[in-house]
Amino acid sequence: MAQTVDITEIEERLNDFDPATRRTALEELAIGGSALPEEGTNVNMHFHSFFSYNARDYSPSRIAWEARKAGLYAAGLCDFDVLDGLEEFLCAGATLGLRATVNLETRAYLKEYAEHDISSPGEPGVTYIMGAGFAHLPEDGSPQAEGLAGYRGFRGVRPKV
Repeated sequence: MAQTVDITEIEERLNDFDPATRRTALEELAIGGSALPEEGTNVNMHFHSFFSYNARDYSPSRIAWEARKAGLYAAGLCDFDVLDGLEEFLCAGATLGLRATVNLETRAYLKEYAEHDISSPGEPGVTYIMGAGFAHLPEDGSPQAEGLAGYRGFRGVRPKV
């Protein structure tokens, strides 16, 4: 008698905080990937994972899975101030046959615009800045790695307005 696979349980394991658990779950889902829809023409290049601000606490692997399950043509991970999900998201995309990119979003306070809403409603003087298309993490000790560490240091800190 064949055992029924509980897709919901496997999907929940995609959000486990252990990367090995997430990878195993993704591989299990990919094996049964023939039930996935063909890719469409829609894209979403602005997903936040549990490394950032995500209402559903989805991991990068879960986001790639949900994007592929929805038939997206391409998807982009876009966490605030970190590239912690970069390797996982790109690997998950490759595993699932999903075009994937990794972006980074951060915020800046422009005192010259302290009286104006720019791109963050209700936070005068705050604007969002995006870096896109990261292919790998910066080399340890490089100026880029130091800059990224600086962003991490500001993570969760809101400017005083």
